[in-house]
Amino acid sequence: MWHCLNASVSPSQILPATVAAILHPEFDVSDAQAVLSLVDIAALQINIGRRLGPVVGSCLQDVVFPSFGLSPELAQEYVSTLSQCEKKRQLVRYLQDFLLRVRSAY
Repeated sequence: MWHCLNASVSPSQILPATVAAILHPEFDVSDAQAVLSLVDIAALQINIGRRLGPVVGSCLQDVVFPSFGLSPELAQEYVSTLSQCEKKRQLVRYLQDFLLRVRSAY
């Protein structure tokens, strides 16, 4: 579906992996190392979104989020926030809040 020049790993592999990492039960958003990982994940997602545009949102909403049992409303909010974030710190703060809400709901 996606093609990246000079890349051995495609965004279609990276996006699900980044979401899986942050949703892992042992991922602790209060841990300093986890926060550093969130910074890297935010940077990856922002850059993929900039390069590939709306197809990233479609992939997250139609494939990635449903595969983790997350609601369409959460997927829409996530995609909207991702598309509006200019700086990775903004997305990191959102991801921290997102994770707390997702975990409290389940």
